[in-house]
Amino acid sequence: ASIDAYLAHRYIPAPRTIFSNIARLPNGRRLEYSLDNGALTEHRYWSPEAVPTADYARLLDEAIELRLVADRPLGLFLSGGIDSGTIACRLAATGHAGLTSFSAAFPGSSFDESAEARATAGALGLANESIAVPTTLGDGSTRTVAALRGPPPDPSPLPTWYLARGTVPHVKVVLG
Repeated sequence: ASIDAYLAHRYIPAPRTIFSNIARLPNGRRLEYSLDNGALTEHRYWSPEAVPTADYARLLDEAIELRLVADRPLGLFLSGGIDSGTIACRLAATGHAGLTSFSAAFPGSSFDESAEARATAGALGLANESIAVPTTLGDGSTRTVAALRGPPPDPSPLPTWYLARGTVPHVKVVLG
């Protein structure tokens, strides 16, 4: 059933996993084990809730600012997409334009967004380093697959592993 779900939806919904006799908690839940009687109790600790009057721009800036607290050099993963581009825009707007952004490059491929990332970084006054992702599977594939809790819904963990490895000589903490 889990493999069918993965093939149909590109992910395995909770409580299923790819492993026999192992279940996953639904999002926003925790499992509590009682040392007294061995009972397991599931608790919901979070539920998404839209607040129409919330200042989401301010909340986003606060969330980003909280993640800028680091005692090591800090950078940003930047693709040609909306998510990382939004973080980059908010960093620049709040006076953090001195960060270096790092982009995965797939030279000669339709997946290569490094030119768009470089243009975004340039427009925002951020430095940009492109990290070339190999076109053949290497040691990263084995390590990445072993670190995942199940099959990935898309191939992005592998290039992300190479991108992270390529940023280590420059920074130790990245926003993404």
